[in-house]
Amino acid sequence: MLGVQARSMQSYYLYSKNNTIQPANFIGNKVAGILFENKIDHTTYFGGNIEYVQGIHMLPLLPHTPLVRTPDFVAEEWNTYFGNGRADEVVGGWKSILFGNYATIDPRGAYKFFSQPNFDPSWLDGGASLTWYLCYSAGEFLSCRLLVTPFPHSTRSTLTLAPFFHLRLPRDRRLSITVPMWCIQSVHTQR
Repeated sequence: MLGVQARSMQSYYLYSKNNTIQPANFIGNKVAGILFENKIDHTTYFGGNIEYVQGIHMLPLLPHTPLVRTPDFVAEEWNTYFGNGRADEVVGGWKSILFGNYATIDPRGAYKFFSQPNFDPSWLDGGASLTWYLCYSAGEFLSCRLLVTPFPHSTRSTLTLAPFFHLRLPRDRRLSITVPMWCIQSVHTQR
């Protein structure tokens, strides 16, 4: 069911650069806005601010969100509308929606945003909590699969994962853990 939903959303509501369903002149909008039977209007019923139009398509933010809003799509949308500090200029609860969505492509950056000491509660949307956004961003840290195998001619391998783990592996051991690739600071081999 999620697969059908993801494909439908990616065809009719979320427009990545390789979308072939919608007219080419709509693809740059990245989302539909209001989709009628025979009309697409890149706006919302409650306003035309870009954070409203894009942000309403980011909700709800759930563990399966990256299946529907793929990292490639989120990166395209972020670079088009919110990158280069533009998201920092958004006020109110839409800011947390944007940075929650940002966790799909930069969980560390999103987590830093939500965990900053001067976090303003007015940045939270009314349907979520700071705890949810922190957990969601932290959970995105653990979104990739990594199989660590010691190097063939070493006595041990060391894998340093920032900021959480430092692992030493005996030569004959394998370890399978789940971490995002950006988290890897270094891999060292000692003979």
